[in-house]
Amino acid sequence: MEFIMVLRWVLGTLSFFLVAPLAYILAPFVALYSVIKNDTAPRLFYYLLTPDNPLDGDKYHLARWPNNSAWGKWLRRTAWQWRNVLYNFRYDLLGVDVCPAQARWYGDQSVNGEVSKKGWQLAIDENSNTFSFFAFLVYPGTRHGVRMYLGWKYKNGQRDTAVKRKMLSFCINPVWGG
Repeated sequence: MEFIMVLRWVLGTLSFFLVAPLAYILAPFVALYSVIKNDTAPRLFYYLLTPDNPLDGDKYHLARWPNNSAWGKWLRRTAWQWRNVLYNFRYDLLGVDVCPAQARWYGDQSVNGEVSKKGWQLAIDENSNTFSFFAFLVYPGTRHGVRMYLGWKYKNGQRDTAVKRKMLSFCINPVWGG
């Protein structure tokens, strides 16, 4: 069972890495089209976009990129797509319906990526053949560390009692924190 779970994730991750270069190349063109065509992107590029935020990004991204000129919008929208590369692809095509409360959990459930919450957690759901591994490991004497999210994102841990779509994730950030 675990072999199939890991193989599924490896194949999904490989498909992401095969398509991601094209997504990075297309992002500036999708952003340009959206600036010219009144803030809309062609349906053809659905897998490059995010379902839960507009092309301009979330409120934090808007705060980082406040310029509303055509040039500013183009930069902001390109950066948002690069930050969330192939979001819908990882969510719709490679994602899986999971009920995290039914998974077996290991490690510290309070770990969440905040500087004060270092550690790791692993969840294995045999019903959906998926896993979720999250770790935040702090460099000694600093507030920075390595943040890893591998598998599928079971964001809310065991509190998440509903079956919901979880996106495939492969994220290793060696300079997380602040």
